[in-house]
Amino acid sequence: MIYKNILFGLPVYHLKINDELYNKTNILNVIKKNYDISNDRDKNSYGNLHHSFGDEKNKDFNEINYIDFGLTNVYNNIFKNFTNNILKTKKKFSYNYTIENYTATKNNQYMKPHNHLPGVDFTSVHYLQFDKNEHQNTVFLNMNNFGDYVCFLRKDFYDCVDNNNFDNSYLFPNFSYNVEEDDMIIFPSVLKHEIPKQKNNLDKLRITIVCNLKIEKYE
Repeated sequence: MIYKNILFGLPVYHLKINDELYNKTNILNVIKKNYDISNDRDKNSYGNLHHSFGDEKNKDFNEINYIDFGLTNVYNNIFKNFTNNILKTKKKFSYNYTIENYTATKNNQYMKPHNHLPGVDFTSVHYLQFDKNEHQNTVFLNMNNFGDYVCFLRKDFYDCVDNNNFDNSYLFPNFSYNVEEDDMIIFPSVLKHEIPKQKNNLDKLRITIVCNLKIEKYE
């Protein structure tokens, strides 16, 4: 089941993935081995984390066979359902998605704010290994310019509202999106987001898999 939250006026879709539908253990093992090879796999200088974006063919690391491990089939069903039943469209279209990269962060590692424009329409984050009591949530940045100053203009109201409620997200410069392990969120690619610096002395890696989704109309 996919449900929707409104964040800064934009839709964010949220679902739970059954980890028995694919070989989660094998995927995690490959990522952990790659992290042990180098904990700073960041070809494009997005932060100080380990991630595979733009570096998937690097022979120094082990490549993940998402097809053989069954995750591609899981994502196929999710994005088919999302595009056919969730999106509100008026013209015929085709879609395609890519498993863009994985991320692995641990002690004091982070990823800088970024979006996924200009080539795609939606981005997803699948929380493959995530301890909600230890790991930092994905943080989204409010692109409405009033998000930076409304707290000063309407301080009483600002102080009264619940800053964890999506209905109030437009009032804040950023919003920490609460998730659990095996959750996936799908959001417009224009929405800027970051991985905050993780705590020090963590026992477990924070591991996610990121997909990009593109919609194209039939001519």
